[in-house]
Amino acid sequence: RRAAVAALDSTLRVVVPGCGGTQLGSAWVSGRHSAVTNAHVVAGGSNVRLENRSGASYSGSVVLFDPGTDVAVVRTRERLTGRPLRLLPRLVDPGTQGVTLGYPGQGARGLTTHPAAVRASFDARGLDIYGRSAVDREVYQLRARVREGDSGGPFVLPGGRVAGVVFAASTTAPDAGYALTAPEVADEVARGIRARRPVSTGSCTH
Repeated sequence: RRAAVAALDSTLRVVVPGCGGTQLGSAWVSGRHSAVTNAHVVAGGSNVRLENRSGASYSGSVVLFDPGTDVAVVRTRERLTGRPLRLLPRLVDPGTQGVTLGYPGQGARGLTTHPAAVRASFDARGLDIYGRSAVDREVYQLRARVREGDSGGPFVLPGGRVAGVVFAASTTAPDAGYALTAPEVADEVARGIRARRPVSTGSCTH
């Protein structure tokens, strides 16, 4: 409950027209004018819109796009009302509990929270969001329900720190998901907060 309360007003829906439709995902406030999401949420899109749980809408542009780590940072013109969340500067142990927050589904559902616990942390060898280049990423396997649309949402601990960024659901277990660890994304988040100029979001992933 404490983890959820700390992040409710700082978790956003991402709406991105592009790629023949509208791409949806989640994000979290990292600065007065910046929010963190996944690169695959905004890939190939433009005119990003962020929405909070109260219905306020903010227009923004992508100022950091990393298809390898799968991290993007959106900068808004208006000041975001949610409190900026801070990354935990270290890994957490298996069994650490918190919540994941996000906007699952096709836009009809509002902000949802799910209890989450770390099952394991490991270095994962995989491919970038386009399935082209090999990448190594430090990730958590979470015991948490993760659904389409939750990508980019935070994994938050009771103290209010972000321990990870949700990026995928398990393809074999309904109660498992994956998050990039806070140390893995720290450099990208810091650079994104400072960035001002829009960058390319690459091509569509589908």
